[in-house]
Formats: sequence, structure tokens, C-alpha cells
Amino acid sequence: KIYYAEDSEDDAFFMARAVAKSGLPIDLVVWPDGTAIIEALKTDAPDVIVLDIQMPGATGLEVLKWINSTDCP
Repeated sequence: KIYYAEDSEDDAFFMARAVAKSGLPIDLVVWPDGTAIIEALKTDAPDVIVLDIQMPGATGLEVLKWINSTDCP
């Protein structure tokens, strides 16, 4: 499962397309802001997290700091 934090619909579309072309199983979850991904991480652990640096709510760097400071599932 891939969590992708991205506030740009265009960038999210291109990421989904790239994952589809990779041949990997597609389980891409797109989150529009950092606060939403933090809430999701409290109960679910993806295999990969891709963070946009500048987004509403919490920035990608703030999400990364939160991940490093807590015990994610």
C-alpha cells in the first residue's frame, strides 16, 4: 500500500499513472493534506509514504517529524 500526500490533483494523477505503469499491485491512497495522512497513520501502516513538502494542514516535513517521534502501527 502506498500513501501519497499531495494537494495537486494533476500531480496525484501522474503519480497514479506511474504506479500503474510500474506493474506493481496498485493500492495508492491519495491524501489532500498532511493532517489527514497523520490521522490515517494512527491506525494503518502503508508500505511506502510519499510526501509533498508544501501542502495544507501539516507539511510533508511536519508529517515526517511526527512519524519519527511516534510509534506508528
